[in-house]
This record gives sequence, structure tokens and C-alpha cells, in this order.
Amino acid sequence: MLALPRGGVPVAHEIARSLDAELDLMMVRKLGAPGHEEFAIGAIVDGDEPQLVFNEEAMKMIAPGREYLQQEMDR
Repeated sequence: MLALPRGGVPVAHEIARSLDAELDLMMVRKLGAPGHEEFAIGAIVDGDEPQLVFNEEAMKMIAPGREYLQQEMDR
């Protein structure tokens, strides 16, 4: 069972306990729009090979540049 740290751990804990399953955390960071950090255009999933997941509709609306995305990934 994977849980998101912000609010997901208590629920995942109960489910994992009911299923007698292991529990681990999935570290994810929101990728905010340029100048509007609270508007999510995607997320970065931490791991050995970090992955980007995009909100396609938001990406079409905002159309952030490649440089911005790279800076956010590096951050």
C-alpha cells in the first residue's frame, strides 16, 4: 500500500492493516504554474528515476516553457 504524506497516511494505514499489507510512502511534489504556484500543472514523483506527471488540460492552458519545467524539476 502506497500513501501520500499529506493526508493519505491515516487512511492507507487502516487499509494496509485490514489487508495485512505493507505500507510505504510515495513522495510527490506539486508542479505549480508559473506565477501561480497553487495551480497544479503536474507533479514530480520522487524515486530512483523521478517521474513527471502532467495535467494535460492545464499544460495546454498555461503552456509553460521547457526551461521553467527543468527549473522546477531541479528544485
